[in-house]
Amino acid sequence: MTTKSEITAERRLDRQNSSARRRSAKSFRLRTPASALLLLPVLLCPLVCEALMSEPAKDSTPSSVSAKQSHPFHKDFRVTWGNVTVSDDGRADLSLDKVSGSGWSSNQPYYNGWFSAWIKVPSGYTPGVVTAFYLHSEWNTSWPGDFHDEVDMEFLGERFSSDVVLQTNWYGQGVGGHEERLKLWFDPAADYHHYAFQVNPDCIRWFVDGILIREACKAAVGNDPFPSSSMFLVASLWDGSSWATQYGALKIDWAHAPFRAGFHGLSVDGCYWRQMDERDPPQCAKMRGDRDWKPTWEKGMEEKDYVLLRHTQAHYLTYSYALDKTRQPFKPKRTAEATAVEATAVEATAGEGQTEQQPAAVAAAAAVQGGGVKGGAKDGKLRGKRGPGKRLSAQGR
Repeated sequence: MTTKSEITAERRLDRQNSSARRRSAKSFRLRTPASALLLLPVLLCPLVCEALMSEPAKDSTPSSVSAKQSHPFHKDFRVTWGNVTVSDDGRADLSLDKVSGSGWSSNQPYYNGWFSAWIKVPSGYTPGVVTAFYLHSEWNTSWPGDFHDEVDMEFLGERFSSDVVLQTNWYGQGVGGHEERLKLWFDPAADYHHYAFQVNPDCIRWFVDGILIREACKAAVGNDPFPSSSMFLVASLWDGSSWATQYGALKIDWAHAPFRAGFHGLSVDGCYWRQMDERDPPQCAKMRGDRDWKPTWEKGMEEKDYVLLRHTQAHYLTYSYALDKTRQPFKPKRTAEATAVEATAVEATAGEGQTEQQPAAVAAAAAVQGGGVKGGAKDGKLRGKRGPGKRLSAQGR
């Protein structure tokens, strides 16, 4: 676990870096006309965004990821089901065959924080194969019905690994249906890439290789319940033939089994609070501002993050629940999230036109066809160790 002296040193370094960035930004503003600054993201993004989104060097750490000392898998995580191979260096490999899938979970539930891993999805012919990396609240068996919270990253297999789709989603009190699908700008089966969540009671953010790809905030999703429970970090590899690839049209071909997915560099840096045992929230659960684990919720993200977010949604987004008017029985509301996604798609279409890099589904996102996408729990009950409410930093190599 991270020692007090290491935490203090990290805080001091973060403050120094933050001060340096503010001084640099202030100097830049003094020398550059305001009107020119407003045009910079628009003029430079086609070149700069692609450069920033290029594949990082192997085993490199994205700029927005804290580089901290790692701990063995077995110390902070556990195998929950199926065939999981844990190596001496802390890598956890999941396997899926006709008999069983597999999965692991963090030992503790977290109310907020930063959650990340380096992931390599199964290669080859993988329609129907789902590699899931997500947060899931503990099942409350004392209440009838489904009231779980969940934040998802699901990799949906395809005929070629370079076409694997990343689906993000979230559930609040059992209410889901907030899917977005992204065509990644790299082959996720060719090498490990870094995937992360930032979560607190107000906002959820998803990152790929340090790039912000989606943001969902409570204030922008209308009346839909928002995740408000402590959640475990979970991964699983399972058969999603009924819905995952082309809405169930392509199924798993078991002749290509076993399918394998790799995870390493597992990291959880957040506020531990087991709500079912401890009714009173710990102090770290009440915080919503800047934290030691890198969120900047109320101060806003750096401009670069939002420029890249708009670029990613304009060029790689292939589906958004917020624009799907055909979904039954769920009918999306005209929320701030829908407006933002639609505006990005329209702006990209008007400003740059259709290209091979910009799928037609992005420009015509409002006309996307397709039924509801199923999701939900993957591996049954999740359990965590008892303990006092406190901030924990759990990592695996």
